[in-house]
Amino acid sequence: MWTGHAISAAPETAGPLELAPGAAALPAAAVKTTSDASAIEIDTGALRCRILKQGPNLFESLTVGGRPIAQNGKLIATLEDRSEYASRKVLREEDFVQPGQVRDARANRPGPRRGQDRRRA
Repeated sequence: MWTGHAISAAPETAGPLELAPGAAALPAAAVKTTSDASAIEIDTGALRCRILKQGPNLFESLTVGGRPIAQNGKLIATLEDRSEYASRKVLREEDFVQPGQVRDARANRPGPRRGQDRRRA
């Protein structure tokens, strides 16, 4: 068994701090998913993502606070070759763009989500 922990604290946060088991905190807003014939929309309150069910892109749009921040996201892997870097300072990069198509995407359970959906009984 393992656990991971992170904290967002201001510089003036004073210790000592203590980590103890307790009930999971529910998010301030429910995550909402909707689905139609062409896309799935996920809305966390802070971020909205539109995922097309078919096509060349992993997502169609990402919006934060009503402002578009990304669109038509594709999967790109970069191969970095440093085999000649130590001797000749040569660095090579090669991009591999997703050649395929999204054929199907589904939301497991459309509707609102809250923290308790992730807990085990």
